[in-house]
Amino acid sequence: MKRILLLFALLTISSATWAQRSSAVHMLEGMRISDVAIEHDGEMLYVEMRMELQASHIKGRRARIYTPVLSHATHSIELPSVGVFGREHYYVDRRQKLQVEDIPDEWRLRRRDLPAVVSYYAAIPYQQWMNGATLHVNELLYGCRNRVEALGEVVVAKYSEWVFTPEYVDVKPTAKAEMQVANAFVDFPLMDANIDPKFSDNAAELAVIDKFFASFCDSSKQLSAIHIVGYASPDGEYEANAELAQQRAEALRSYIMKLGNIPLSLFTLNSVSEDWTGVIEWLNGSTLKNKAAIVEIIKGTMTPDEKEHAISSRYPQDFEVMLAECYPPLRRATYRVDYKVCDQMLDAASKSINAANAAMQRGDLVAAKSYLQSAGTSPLADYARALYAIHTGNLKEGVALLNKVKSSVPQAAKLLKQMTM
Repeated sequence: MKRILLLFALLTISSATWAQRSSAVHMLEGMRISDVAIEHDGEMLYVEMRMELQASHIKGRRARIYTPVLSHATHSIELPSVGVFGREHYYVDRRQKLQVEDIPDEWRLRRRDLPAVVSYYAAIPYQQWMNGATLHVNELLYGCRNRVEALGEVVVAKYSEWVFTPEYVDVKPTAKAEMQVANAFVDFPLMDANIDPKFSDNAAELAVIDKFFASFCDSSKQLSAIHIVGYASPDGEYEANAELAQQRAEALRSYIMKLGNIPLSLFTLNSVSEDWTGVIEWLNGSTLKNKAAIVEIIKGTMTPDEKEHAISSRYPQDFEVMLAECYPPLRRATYRVDYKVCDQMLDAASKSINAANAAMQRGDLVAAKSYLQSAGTSPLADYARALYAIHTGNLKEGVALLNKVKSSVPQAAKLLKQMTM
């Protein structure tokens, strides 16, 4: 049995009309039932069916009564009956008003009237329990003095309506992730790997680091990776410098981890044992007389310790300047932070859509209508308007809007399917 939303209701009226129809045939003793229809329109429920009363050998003092009953759980209601009477029972019942059932005159048939077709029709006030009810027809066979001699029953329909349970869809913030990079560095004294806030410009650099990581309390920012590199200047033995550069990287990582709940997996640590590249950059910008020769030594094939000895022995004056001006900034640890910034702002139309959905959920249709006037023309706006139309009983407009957006709003296609099942 298929439930259908009457097309007539969608096209011509604003109130919900629901109908179920079935062409299935049901049999009772002496009757054939078909074309059962149950329709709910406004405050009334209508029941129709075709009753074909067959030729019967019912005796004169007997009556066969057919009574449709609508029931659901503990609720039930009897509809007007149809009866076939033997000759004596018919007249006695009529004269003495010993009517066994409340039967309309046109459905009070005598045996001689058979076979006959009754176009059954009943209208009753609709009650909520009727959604999900079963319609069955009871058969009673009455004998002399209205004694019940036999009975039968057949289920002819089950009635259920689609219940409007809207699924609201809010506009989500657009998360446009933009990768950005932050840099900072911390200076260290000679042969030291401890971060001293009072040393060099560390106070200012550490304040920048503190402020930067505090900003990640904002959910619009998301850390992707933290790359730390520790450096050592070329003065001293290479092996000691290599260990010192690694320790400086670890010191900066420890400092950052104390600023918040930052997973260790986000960190990558590297070290530059002796920053000869930084030395060359400094030399190229310096006014040292022998800077070209020193650069040649650095680019040569000697070991790091041999390079330092060659520079200090061949160009002692220049080397003293390098120790004072070039090497101190090379004793450092730097970091680069990769992070995403998400734009989660909603425009005015999107906010109106969400506000309209919230208003409908709390039952404030007046406010919902007001918000929808400034909700724009997006698919989600039209979907919200469809829900509002159905809420207010305008099924024609609601279905039209759902069909308009069903390809882009899955909830619209789902709702249409539910309405036509």
